[in-house]
Amino acid sequence: MHSSRLVVILAACGAMLGLGLAALALAFGAGSSGAQQGTMHRCPPPGGWSIAVWDGANGSDVSQALSSCGTAVLAAYDLDPGTQTWSRWFVGQPGLSSLTTLDTFQGILALGGGQPPGTLTPTATPNATVTPTATPVATSTSTATATKTPSPTPPSLVGACGSCALTDCNCSDFDTQSEAQTCLNADSSDPFGLDADDDGEACESLP
Repeated sequence: MHSSRLVVILAACGAMLGLGLAALALAFGAGSSGAQQGTMHRCPPPGGWSIAVWDGANGSDVSQALSSCGTAVLAAYDLDPGTQTWSRWFVGQPGLSSLTTLDTFQGILALGGGQPPGTLTPTATPNATVTPTATPVATSTSTATATKTPSPTPPSLVGACGSCALTDCNCSDFDTQSEAQTCLNADSSDPFGLDADDDGEACESLP
């Protein structure tokens, strides 16, 4: 019982759609006598549906007729008012298509594609993003400077140079050149700088 009602409802819907397509085709034909022949009118928008009308010759190839649209058409359907059967057309699928030709002012239900026929949409390739790598900055580490502990003055140097050997001896600490020479001879490294010209003679200005 329910299946019979469903069949009746589908048949009624098909009949109303067929009548609507026929009425649209007749109305279009009445107002487009001056239109250019061989053009599909009311083509579907990209991704949308419309009832497109062909104003070309009878028996025109569906693929050629739909190629006159400004947008790509993916599929088209036609309802035969007499038999209440649908014929279909799919782009690039002739084996699955039963709708092959169109007559003058024939209206079909068409589905628009995403872009015009033959138009290639370039795909943007994202550029590789270079992520800067932080370079560690060398941090100077302060190194503690070892404090030099003065070595004790050898007794022999104190005996040869006098009490100035405990601090720093200068030529003014000696009365004669021979006293300064004795201090220099006690340590040939000349820790007090008594031999200014490094000729082995200490405090040559002294008498």
